[in-house]
Amino acid sequence: MIQALQEYLNSSNVIVRTMHILIIPSWYPSRKGDVSGIFFRDQAIALQKAGCKVGVLTLQQRSLVDLKSILTGRYDASYELDSGVHTYSQHTMKWFPGFPSLHALMWRVLGLRLFSKYVKEQGWPDLIHVHSMVNSGIIANAIREKFDIPYVVTEHSTDFARGKVTGKKRLIMKKIAKGASLRFAVSSPFGRLLTIFFGSEASEWKTVPNAVNEKFFQVSDSVFNEDGFIFLNICLLTEKKGVDLLLRAFSKAFKDLPDVKLRIGGDGPQREFLEQLAQDLNISDQVTFLGMLSRDHVYDEMGAADAFVLSSVFETFGVVVAESLARGKPVISTCSGGPEDIVQEDDGILVPVNDIESLASAIFRLYEQYGIYDADKIRVSCYQRFSEQAVSRILMSHYHNVLEGGNNSSWLDSHK
Repeated sequence: MIQALQEYLNSSNVIVRTMHILIIPSWYPSRKGDVSGIFFRDQAIALQKAGCKVGVLTLQQRSLVDLKSILTGRYDASYELDSGVHTYSQHTMKWFPGFPSLHALMWRVLGLRLFSKYVKEQGWPDLIHVHSMVNSGIIANAIREKFDIPYVVTEHSTDFARGKVTGKKRLIMKKIAKGASLRFAVSSPFGRLLTIFFGSEASEWKTVPNAVNEKFFQVSDSVFNEDGFIFLNICLLTEKKGVDLLLRAFSKAFKDLPDVKLRIGGDGPQREFLEQLAQDLNISDQVTFLGMLSRDHVYDEMGAADAFVLSSVFETFGVVVAESLARGKPVISTCSGGPEDIVQEDDGILVPVNDIESLASAIFRLYEQYGIYDADKIRVSCYQRFSEQAVSRILMSHYHNVLEGGNNSSWLDSHK
């Protein structure tokens, strides 16, 4: 069924004219196996597969906490042809944390320098796509002002919902949003929040979701042979992910059902606290902390689990939720911003944030009624909405509209 959907998407009225798209993300994988910004890389590769010429400009910044790297680290620019994507990286230190104006100036100077190298070797892009406005939007706006190349932005940051975009940072964000030809939010609730934040200066935010890597749509047998029922959670172990709430809810629902297990993937500053909490709740025999996971390990864990549960307080999208659906697994998620756009009635259950009782009730109800969920139906619905092909088609249509409606006559003339 998935193969039939792939054939349908590939045979539909897709924009086939070659566009040169330059992606500028605010963070990006720095090495093989690095998951930071991996969804930006996935989208770049998907667009390249869809027929665009695609490049990436990225600043790889090292924290000043790593004092040794001030003297031993790289400060040069590097190039890699990564799965067909021309990837240019500038290596440097994060010199000005806490000083937004100086930090923005550094991004502008280094970004324009790297852009000059990119153009010299790859030619002029037709359009720039910014992922998360601070800090990559600083570069794109400078390029637009200097060379009149349009840019679009996709915003991902939870800083808006957490009230962390203030002062000088707020002014920088407003300038970037106002200069964009199109603005995308990765979910409709997040788009409404951004509309309120920016007001009339940048009021329209279209919804374009993150794509799920094609690997997650592959059907495979479970790699574990554990008895019982397995819930899975994967996240950074930080306060905003609400894993403490999940542990309390799990204890309420399954403390007396030892065959029900909870596996938690990820690491972070709350791990020690959460491990102690599991012991205090007397569920440590049912809960396994997996640590940081590679993408392959995430795929395997999702395949072995019976259901996925997300307990976040803030999410702009929630790609692990969509990945779980791609694996055919029902999901329980909080209404934390993004998952409301992902989880449909046949996919699982949505619950309010910060509500232990509702979360406990939902995970127990899913456990009792597990047979009502159809894995193939869940997987196909997810593919139609969040596959790389589906998201690439949406983006290419938006790119085409920007270029048709703008002043980029060189692109239009060369593709008549």
